[in-house]
Amino acid sequence: MAIGRASTCCCGCSLPMGIMVFSSLYFINGIVLFVAGHTVDTVAHDKDWATWRYAESFAYIAASILFLVTGILSSEALCLAALFVNIALSIYNVVGTMINYSVAGTGASVLPLIKLPLAIYFAYIIWSYYELTKEQNRAKASAPPTRMPPQQTVYPTAMVPE
Repeated sequence: MAIGRASTCCCGCSLPMGIMVFSSLYFINGIVLFVAGHTVDTVAHDKDWATWRYAESFAYIAASILFLVTGILSSEALCLAALFVNIALSIYNVVGTMINYSVAGTGASVLPLIKLPLAIYFAYIIWSYYELTKEQNRAKASAPPTRMPPQQTVYPTAMVPE
């Protein structure tokens, strides 16, 4: 049984708008991670943890820009790139959760897993938008070319002096 394509996002908006909404969520996540890294760097003087948070925040902000461009432009290649980036960030999130669990215990490792269902749903929305874009591009390619009416040349009739 194949999974059907979504026609709208969960909030009722179109798929491109849903991708842009998720883009803003990823951007906010990147800003929060940057502030968290800066706070730990300033207060606890833990450069290693702060460096990882800075790198992670940069990845989330760059991904949010890619998602925004994907929502604006209807390109199959951008949809696939956005899907790959979303899956890569999700895998990073799961691996980071496992490392946090081994180091800090259960409490610190449950919080990052809240993002995982959202990332899975977002992957479904990106995939649906990719399928929609692919279908529209095939329809454009298979449509017969439209014929323009022949241009009529207008010649001046008689030069009437005034």
